Amino acid sequence: MEPSVTTEFETTEFAGVTTKLINSYPSPFTILDMTITPGFGAPADISWTEDKVFIVIDGKIKYLIGDKTAIVGPGARVTIPRGVIHGFTNVGIDNARHILMSTDTTRVYAEF
Repeated sequence: MEPSVTTEFETTEFAGVTTKLINSYPSPFTILDMTITPGFGAPADISWTEDKVFIVIDGKIKYLIGDKTAIVGPGARVTIPRGVIHGFTNVGIDNARHILMSTDTTRVYAEF
């Protein structure tokens, strides 16, 4: 990772989610700014090498965390350790937004 400053970010849209890529490879961590259309989100999956933290900025989002669910709003922090099934859905009537920071443990430990 090199020192830098940028104001231009790649954006992608898929299945009701608009994602601004704030930070990515070759950094050992990824930061995504995600806007989620009502009723949309990410299906359940397992990240075997990534620890994740979601910070809710706007809206009401339902998170699957292992065998539990939680519906949270702005200011909530949701932590997902690697190996835990997880997913999310915007359950509100307006767009929701959260920041996702993930650390790929294979990249972190490989760089030290």
